[in-house]
Amino acid sequence: MDDTTSSYVMEEARNGALVPKIDGTYLHSIYNPQKEAEQYVEKNENQLKRKQTYLILGLGFGYHIDAILEFVKKNHTEFNIVVLEPNKEIISEYVAQKVSQSSEIKIVYLDTVEKLYTDKNFVDFLRTKPCVLKHDQSYTIYNELFNKFLTFKSSDSEEVFESTISDLTRSLFNLNNKQSYESAESIKKQKRMNGREDFLMMAFSHIANTGK
Repeated sequence: MDDTTSSYVMEEARNGALVPKIDGTYLHSIYNPQKEAEQYVEKNENQLKRKQTYLILGLGFGYHIDAILEFVKKNHTEFNIVVLEPNKEIISEYVAQKVSQSSEIKIVYLDTVEKLYTDKNFVDFLRTKPCVLKHDQSYTIYNELFNKFLTFKSSDSEEVFESTISDLTRSLFNLNNKQSYESAESIKKQKRMNGREDFLMMAFSHIANTGK
């Protein structure tokens, strides 16, 4: 899906928390989204400790963001959290309910990838090589847009964006250049692409292993 204005409905989880649902997909656990968020942080604990800048792909309704914020506050005196979210309505409702955190989390509306890369502040943030984490449900819904972001190259600033996006994608997939090459070769041997992830891996391999 690439409709960034997709509407949503709010449903109540079993523990009383609100959970958005887009086209039948719940953005968080319908049982206990806070517990799910704690598990998300535990899964990514090492990355969160190593870095002080973070790029989160997908806002959802922010339960994982709240958990990340709580964790990094305990482990870092300085940090920078940027969240990319393609749904403007979700952003508005989240911000309305989380006003106290507005100075600690920067939410960036991902309208078009090309427009995003005209934002000098955002590009400067990418130069810090942030820890990249994806919110799985959001990534599933907006996979085409997020994939385009991860593989985007600007003809005007090819060298800068090429190195930056290589780092972002490698961080997301935990791959080095050799691993990406081997993955790409494996896909080639299949003689066909099996879904969008294969296309993304081939694009990443090209970016990570050429033009250095």
